[in-house]
Amino acid sequence: MTQTPEIIAFRPRLSFCFMNTFKFKYHVKLARIVRADDGTCTFGGDSTHAGAHPKGWKQSLHLIATLAASDAAFPLEDYPFTVLPLYYPFASDFPLLQYRVKSNDSIEIVHVSDYQSADSPMIETTYLPFFRGNLVPFGYEEVRAIALSEYFPTWALDHSDQKLIDSSLAFSSVMIGNNLRTFQGDLDHDCRNADCKAHGKQSRLNVFCIVPCSRDLAPDDHWGAYTDDVDLVFGTCRFCDTIVATNVCT
Repeated sequence: MTQTPEIIAFRPRLSFCFMNTFKFKYHVKLARIVRADDGTCTFGGDSTHAGAHPKGWKQSLHLIATLAASDAAFPLEDYPFTVLPLYYPFASDFPLLQYRVKSNDSIEIVHVSDYQSADSPMIETTYLPFFRGNLVPFGYEEVRAIALSEYFPTWALDHSDQKLIDSSLAFSSVMIGNNLRTFQGDLDHDCRNADCKAHGKQSRLNVFCIVPCSRDLAPDDHWGAYTDDVDLVFGTCRFCDTIVATNVCT
């Protein structure tokens, strides 16, 4: 039985390096996750990794997605584990998280912002709706339309390109790549990893994943105050093997 594709875009691009052996693949095609019961990737679901419950917090970090290293479109080469989990600190008024993946079943929190105040407007749900999916490469015309949309207003594009963009592939999709530009442009960060040579110094965040808080991914009550106004941003420090999770307003 053929499933109707419910699409979340993943956009691998050029190369980046973690502090150790992680490198970004050069020739991975832009891809998207298409829902499939036997999919290798996941979105949402319960927080399952050891180390994902910050000390002093009433709840765990939110698991946004997991990427399977076995997938042909997985963006990292020489990645030592079978899955790459993406976590985000929704239960914080000013979310900022930095962590490293320790194994398939555990992460280590390097830094996390304070737990939310009593009157915080952020979401109260403990997980996002779960589904499985596979990474499926974009077609040429889809890639072309998305690239054009980054440089030209929609009204200036050909009608066929407008239709592709309006199908939500470009603006209601999760993107993965190298040095992705957020809605607010490039982002800087101060590395909180004491073992990093850039510790306490400002450097450009290597953004590899952008997740819009879109109704196409989860109902409003799961995003709360984030709905349609915020992108979750995941990146790596350019000098160590940690992942940084933050957000930008759109």
